[in-house]
Amino acid sequence: VKSGDGKILTNIEKLLFWVDTQQSIQTARDVAGNITKIDVSNYDLIYTIRSNATLVGGPSAGAALTIATIAALENKTLRSDVMITGTINPDGSVGEVGGILEKAKAAKELGAKIFLVPIGEGEVTFLKPEENCIQRGNFLFCETKYKQVTLNIGKEAGISVIEVRDVNDALKYFI
Repeated sequence: VKSGDGKILTNIEKLLFWVDTQQSIQTARDVAGNITKIDVSNYDLIYTIRSNATLVGGPSAGAALTIATIAALENKTLRSDVMITGTINPDGSVGEVGGILEKAKAAKELGAKIFLVPIGEGEVTFLKPEENCIQRGNFLFCETKYKQVTLNIGKEAGISVIEVRDVNDALKYFI
């Protein structure tokens, strides 16, 4: 955060940045300004994205960007053992994302003890195919049935998963 005239600057080095990620940064700035009551038009915000990837896309980091922006504006330190995934909506609510289980496992590998997810995404339900085959003479007859399976993300990934409704819910865990 530097004094300025409301610019959003992204230092992405060798990354290709998708438009939806850029939109998430703009929404994060606006929501952070609303929550902190700081006039962000008086500051330039510089975001540095470091990744082993060559492409960054999607709105899944919106909530994290908002939390980081609030911390930067208020000069606060964030806990390094808490991570979050979720889109950010203009009203500050945290929206749904995909790949929660994979993200929870990655968060644990990176040292997180708490992983915050949008409301309703602490569990994942999917259909698991089960095949039953019967041999009759030279023919094999198979039938596939689908069984509904629900996984608890926290138990499956070995990390504490907490559902949050909005940025204010999430801030309690970070600061």
